[in-house]
Amino acid sequence: MPSTTPPTGTAPYLRRRLWLFAASCLLITWLPWTALAAVGADVDEGLAMPVFTLAACGPSLAALAMWLRHRRELPRDRVRVVAAWPLLSVLLGAAPMLLVSVLAHWNGLEAIPRHAASVAAGVGGPAGVVAYTLLAGPLSEEFGWRGYVQPRLRTAFGRARTAVLLGAAWALWHVPLFFLQGTEQHETGLLTLRGAVFFATFLPLSYIILFACEYLEGGVWAAVLVHAAWNATDALVPEVGDAGHLLRSAFTLALAIAVAAVWRRRRPDRGRRPPAVTGEPALRRYSGGPGKRTSTASKVSGSRKETPPSSVTAATGPPRGWKATSSRCGVPSGRTSSPVAMSQTWFFRRTSPSTSPPQLRKTRSPAGSMTRPATNGSP
Repeated sequence: MPSTTPPTGTAPYLRRRLWLFAASCLLITWLPWTALAAVGADVDEGLAMPVFTLAACGPSLAALAMWLRHRRELPRDRVRVVAAWPLLSVLLGAAPMLLVSVLAHWNGLEAIPRHAASVAAGVGGPAGVVAYTLLAGPLSEEFGWRGYVQPRLRTAFGRARTAVLLGAAWALWHVPLFFLQGTEQHETGLLTLRGAVFFATFLPLSYIILFACEYLEGGVWAAVLVHAAWNATDALVPEVGDAGHLLRSAFTLALAIAVAAVWRRRRPDRGRRPPAVTGEPALRRYSGGPGKRTSTASKVSGSRKETPPSSVTAATGPPRGWKATSSRCGVPSGRTSSPVAMSQTWFFRRTSPSTSPPQLRKTRSPAGSMTRPATNGSP
């Protein structure tokens, strides 16, 4: 069974990329927001509005800067062209708040469409609602969180840990909003029950979005739809109070547990997702783990195939007598191809034919049984 241990040198490489993304994201977002909070500007008025809006695009702008700096890491998403994942993504994002609103206004359900119509009329109709909910959050954030950070975390962690780490970072990024006049978070308050619920909801919601990206194979566009549906229902339904927001967080957690059960039943979580992120230098993963570097073919023959030392990385280059070649490899069967469908994987081989081990060749008997592999001239 192939080892799931990350190759030597891959983790530091990913950490550098993620820390650089985090620094860029905070610089683009927190610096303008802190300045607006310091002068007490209202983000809904005057020059503060475009400054606030541009700073809110920090995650996506930081991802764009990283992709322009490292062009070989441009995403190569293969999204399923079907109607299932867009509809399910919208349903996953809208279901918790819709359910809470129905329960809160059970005796007067007509108030829900009436309030939604009044809100839509204030922003220019349904087209204005769609444009506002897509720009105010999904498009400005998700290309950073799910387009850049999430695939890299998945090369090192399983589903739950990835969702927790990304959800915590996502929640932390929103902290300055509580100090900006004109935002809903400022009216809510940081040290309140609704503020605590606001931060706690990011963790299960992050897992739901991960489910939409990988299991439904919608990629970052599924994350955009889930995020947009979440924001749209929050704005269109009537106010439900602190108890309603707490109930929505509970429903979101229950939905995350449900999709996790479906995901685990159909595709068990095997830890990190091979192969590595597009363009990332990584060693080929040999069978048997770090301490047993023998190939599958050598196990059949009983011989040992020579492999490069574990300290070799693509960053340091191959050792003397070894040559590095590269090839494109896809995600193994049983794994979803989105959002990290292709990657740059490095292979090392001997350059001197005289010192190379015999090339093993599998042969089959007429009956189809495996025989001892033949060698090129060796007994």
